[in-house]
Amino acid sequence: MPTEEIVRLTRKQVTRLIRKRMEAAGQKYDGTEKRRVPRWPFPGTVELRHPDGGDPSQWFAACRDISDGGMGMKTDMYFEPETILDISVHLPEQTFYGRAKVRYCREIDGKPEYLMGVQFIFDD
Repeated sequence: MPTEEIVRLTRKQVTRLIRKRMEAAGQKYDGTEKRRVPRWPFPGTVELRHPDGGDPSQWFAACRDISDGGMGMKTDMYFEPETILDISVHLPEQTFYGRAKVRYCREIDGKPEYLMGVQFIFDD
């Protein structure tokens, strides 16, 4: 992937990506929907790390959907709600990097897998 396709996570970049994907599917995306924050399917890989550097561990998750404000994913690691994570989101069009806060993490039907929702933390 060319380095110009690796970008800082900003609201503008996420909106641009959703709009591009929706227009390619023949749908219009103007950033306003009936849901407070609509979600769109975006399969991809997500890297997760603790931002303090004290824990060098890195985990992976499967991206399920993205909205202007956050992302849903499936992971085999449980994270406490309110945990801040450094994330890298690898999608076919682009890779985003930034920070996110865990909003929920729920076990999937007694399996060692979790559905997790994160809220993006934007600097802009």
